[in-house]
Amino acid sequence: MKNIKIKISRDFRLIIGLVLVLLPLNSANANLNEKFRENFGKIVREKYYNTINYSVDDSTGWELKEQDGKSVWTCTGGKCAEFQKKINCLFDDAFENAVNQTNQEVLDYVKGVEISELKQKAQIKDPDCEKITLQNIQDEQGINDFKSSCKGQFISSTYSTCRVAETILNELGAYQNYLLAKSEDNISFSREFFEDNEYKRNKLINDSTEAKKQYLKDIEQSQQAVLDTLTLYKDFIHRYRIHAWLLAIKHKLKKIHTEWFKVQKATETYPIKFPKANSIGG
Repeated sequence: MKNIKIKISRDFRLIIGLVLVLLPLNSANANLNEKFRENFGKIVREKYYNTINYSVDDSTGWELKEQDGKSVWTCTGGKCAEFQKKINCLFDDAFENAVNQTNQEVLDYVKGVEISELKQKAQIKDPDCEKITLQNIQDEQGINDFKSSCKGQFISSTYSTCRVAETILNELGAYQNYLLAKSEDNISFSREFFEDNEYKRNKLINDSTEAKKQYLKDIEQSQQAVLDTLTLYKDFIHRYRIHAWLLAIKHKLKKIHTEWFKVQKATETYPIKFPKANSIGG
């Protein structure tokens, strides 16, 4: 997974550099350049081939909520909820289909051997994820001109660890740069937090940096969550394949043992049926 982290940081430098170049020079807290704001969605898609549309003016969905007497940042909708749902659905799809494809691969190889443990289909995905599949998202990213660099996988290319990582990291990179742009833009920030919402206005009007800190915090947390889950996926698929093939070997050996036992019983009764067969000249 180290290569993935390097890739993300390298991509971040490119977009961050672009943001800084396009920022007005008279103030560190100035708004984003208007041309950059206008073309932000296109710039990000050309870099990440993402399937979630982004505008700097889109709501992040992060809000301060009262919980146990404390103000806690909570994802209540907007782009944070859209991104989280898509990533969760993609991982669920990856786990479910990788298991089912491995099972089918093993069953096809050991035809005639009954392995009930591998016949039952894994069902992990939420019903709301019906249209959010790795295949669909990979197709959409392909329409956006993404070319995969993954080669030679044990399971189908759609659900290989490399392909899953590529697909999800494209979505992650776009979301992170959306948050980065939001943290640098006062116009969209004031629209989201200070208009027509007295609760937000009273809480944040004297300390707008807290919301922007949450954006930057979400950049780190979303990246760590994705990388941790990719590591889990890679490890799970490796271990599950070993488990499935060991089951196949066990059932195959059991069938061989059964056949051998029949042969052994037959050889034991052979001298009884032909008592002189084992004595010379008898």
